[in-house]
Amino acid sequence: MRLKDKVAIITGGSRGIGFATADKFLKEGASVVLAASSQESADVAVDKLKEKYQNGIVAGISPNLASMESVRKAFKEATEKYGCVDILVNNAGISENTSFMDYTEETFDKVIFCGNIKNMVEMIEGLDIVEFRSRIAALEYHGTTAVFCEIDKNPYSWIYLPSCKHESHRIICTGNFACSNNDASIREERITATIEFTDKISKETILDNLSRIPLNPKYLTHHYNQCTYPIQDTYTREMIKQLKANLAPTGFYFTGRFADWEYYNMDLAMGAAMDLCNSI
Repeated sequence: MRLKDKVAIITGGSRGIGFATADKFLKEGASVVLAASSQESADVAVDKLKEKYQNGIVAGISPNLASMESVRKAFKEATEKYGCVDILVNNAGISENTSFMDYTEETFDKVIFCGNIKNMVEMIEGLDIVEFRSRIAALEYHGTTAVFCEIDKNPYSWIYLPSCKHESHRIICTGNFACSNNDASIREERITATIEFTDKISKETILDNLSRIPLNPKYLTHHYNQCTYPIQDTYTREMIKQLKANLAPTGFYFTGRFADWEYYNMDLAMGAAMDLCNSI
């Protein structure tokens, strides 16, 4: 069984794709926490799955997915009960509180773009955004080289490394985020980690730097991400604001780190998306 001893949370898990995913995960040996819009529907789904998988571990919850506080509470309870969460299937969808037969064509025509704004202006057609194209093309960004490695065990999640001895700016201690991030090949006194470098660097340069970075990093592999950090100038936010105002009357909206060209952390990105959904 490919998911033996893994713990999965599946939102929208009481029916459709979510329920089918829960069924498949249980078949593969995972412990499943399915989230539904009501505790009643969650309990019905759990009963069906328990009847099919009598030895399986499955539970139902009903957090308010529009509330960060409710989501955090549910996640905390799951980790306290099962030790860790290895898999999140973010399957839940939301819609207006409107009968299906009362939906208008305008509702169905709404689009929310969450990718890179540089790609967005090349993808959309029939909207007047000519004045923004050159300004969006000129937006600057930094890339990063992410080096996956193993390091000495420590109690941290993120370690920032300002130093003249090496070129790295931080260590992300991925092995401390979930027990599944450390497989059997990682010794007990070690964990996995991602060490980040600004811009693209060679493997030779990476290995040279690792020899001078704390916690004895051992190279495993690396990957260059061209677009990691958006860079703003004095006029970026106002330009994005103007473009949103121009597109909103057409039913086209956008949000996300590289759509809004903002250096969002996860909480701010989710908050911006929830604010947008509430506004439209």
